[in-house]
Order: sequence, then C-alpha cells, then structure tokens
Amino acid sequence: MFVLADGGAIIAYGVVTKSFFGRPFIEMLYVAPNERRKGHGERLLCRLETAGLRDHEVWVSTNQSNRPMQKLLKKRGFIRCGRVVGLDEGDPELFYVKKDQVSPTSLNIS
Repeated sequence: MFVLADGGAIIAYGVVTKSFFGRPFIEMLYVAPNERRKGHGERLLCRLETAGLRDHEVWVSTNQSNRPMQKLLKKRGFIRCGRVVGLDEGDPELFYVKKDQVSPTSLNIS
C-alpha cells in the first residue's frame, strides 16, 4: 500500500497485490475528490507500476464509465486487454496490462 499525504491528511492511496492469478494487480487507486486533477493519481500510479513491474508486468481494471482513469492508463502506456460484464450492472469492467520493455516474454526467451 502506498499513501500520499499533505500535512497530516491522506489525499490519495493505492494498493498493489498479487491477487490476480498470482500476477501484480493494482487493486485500488483512490484520490480524494478535492485533490483530483492535480497529478496525484499519476504520481501514485507511477509508484504502483514500479512495484508491480518488478515481476515484469502489472495489471489493473476500471469501470467503462471511469473515463479519467482510462485516459490516465493510456497516458502511462497500459494496453486494454479485456472486458468483463456483470460485475457492476450496466458498467463493464475493463482490464489493462503494462509489461516491462525488457521482460523475457518481450524478448521471446523461454
């Protein structure tokens, strides 16, 4: 878990686990409403990526309705790779992955 604070107040937090088929998965990225659009989400996402990419990849999901998160993921180089319907009625979950540029997979090394 990573936290961004200003003074004594928590303004953002994020959690990366290995709960997604044993792979690094960003479970949560939250920025307080009054602190959004100030770059905190991108700073925190960058830190979460670093933690996950130790395993050469990191996964994340967001609702289809969450356009700001989708835009941020695209900006950070995440690639959309799946969609699941039925988790939130009428709002599919979109899955993204970011892989380390020099991972064994990208080099076709077995």
